[in-house]
Amino acid sequence: MSSRCVPFFVLLLLVLSTGWVVARERQTPEQLMKLSDTLYYYPAARGLKDLVVDLDMRELPMFPAAKDAHISFIFAGEGQQRFEVANLPATADQTRKELVNLLEPLSNFITPRPSASAFSGLTLTTLHVWRQLPGLPAMDFTLLIGATKDTNAPVKEYRVLLDRQGLAHQVENVMKDGSVISARIENHQDAGAWHIARVTTRMMSADTPQWRIDSVEYGTVNGFTLPLKATIQFRNSFNQPIKGVNDLSVIFTNYRINSGAGAALFAPAK
Repeated sequence: MSSRCVPFFVLLLLVLSTGWVVARERQTPEQLMKLSDTLYYYPAARGLKDLVVDLDMRELPMFPAAKDAHISFIFAGEGQQRFEVANLPATADQTRKELVNLLEPLSNFITPRPSASAFSGLTLTTLHVWRQLPGLPAMDFTLLIGATKDTNAPVKEYRVLLDRQGLAHQVENVMKDGSVISARIENHQDAGAWHIARVTTRMMSADTPQWRIDSVEYGTVNGFTLPLKATIQFRNSFNQPIKGVNDLSVIFTNYRINSGAGAALFAPAK
């Protein structure tokens, strides 16, 4: 084929793949975050100031020392939240740490943070990209990139892949060593607001890719939309269960909302 005669459809593909979409209005990172944040449901923006909820996990085969554990999530405002594991023997500190690490991603379903808060203090840029994600047709997205100014930080860049509407479809953490941890996002709309219903995170274990799948079911609690049930699944490259790694079910129960219970647990001991 002559280099002087390139078919129109080839030129079109080149234009789309390189982000040369002239008709698409470019938005600043701040405009893009504002657009995205108007779509999602944030309990704190609806008046949630304080929360404590218990996590009922009846099956913990990989944590035999935690069969009698009492697990709670505590929230007392921006920057004040944590999982707490009580009723464990003094010798079970390692089990407590592993449980908290396992449950930490679920905090994003209970008290999600707006983009403006999550990207605070980062150097922001945007990039138009053309990608095809599982279950979606190939389309152009905007990649919102937040670069840290701390050269010693383990995460170099935070990236969120947003569609034209402003919905997030993928989150990427670019680590200091150049590796990338990506998480696929599936959204659910209810009563005019969007919620993150499932997050599939790609992990590496012994140089073998694996996936952690967090799924959540929401309901109304004291006028707020909050998680009622979550499942944590682990799958290999063939979407099969991983030998020796059990799926987990989490029931969120006994919500205490705006009662001061969370603030009391964060208050310094007298």
